[in-house]
Amino acid sequence: MLISKSRSMISHPKQVDSNIEQYLVGLTGNICSGKTKVSEYFHELGACVIDLDKVVHDLYRYDFSLKYSLYKEFGLKIFNFKLEIDRKKLGKIVFSDKEKMKQLESIVWPYVTEKAKKDIKDKKDIIIFEGAMIYEAGLDKSFDRNVFVFADENKRLKRLVDRNNVTKEEALKLIKSQVYGVNKESKADYVVENNSSFDVLKKNVGVVWKALNKDFLGKKNLSTGG
Repeated sequence: MLISKSRSMISHPKQVDSNIEQYLVGLTGNICSGKTKVSEYFHELGACVIDLDKVVHDLYRYDFSLKYSLYKEFGLKIFNFKLEIDRKKLGKIVFSDKEKMKQLESIVWPYVTEKAKKDIKDKKDIIIFEGAMIYEAGLDKSFDRNVFVFADENKRLKRLVDRNNVTKEEALKLIKSQVYGVNKESKADYVVENNSSFDVLKKNVGVVWKALNKDFLGKKNLSTGG
């Protein structure tokens, strides 16, 4: 199932000084909704895909400035014996405390944004940014369009139990810990339902891909007066 929500491109508040050779799309979804599989399908169709969560993980490993900023905020307890950031330790701190989560986001996301800008500097056409925290970080406002992958909680619960080899209670606790009061489905331009097979999901992604290309063409025509 695909839900399309039209927005006037003239009044679109994003990309004021936008590059008409690029069309930036945010892709997100709740845990185990299937956003990574959707990004794979977009890549197969020709999109450049930037995995923002992977960018975060790489920054945690290699960016000493970020490490120092996190050390000042959270202390040595978030590091392992190799002085690498232990994401599980950090996660235990922030997932149970919304204020600490906000502090983490305020530190990390400027680094992520800067790295992502460098990664797409020479890219053209449709660029997909996959990330779990796009709305929470306010990154949705930087994109031309946003896509949300939706799956029922029971589906996500089963997938999380199977994927992480945890109990149903542990999986449910993790799902509930990642609810931040942002109604992502209502804010997205396109919503792709992922409650069925991969074949159905792939067809839905194809429909969205056609819609995004149409939107991109409209942006070009608007920018050039065509």
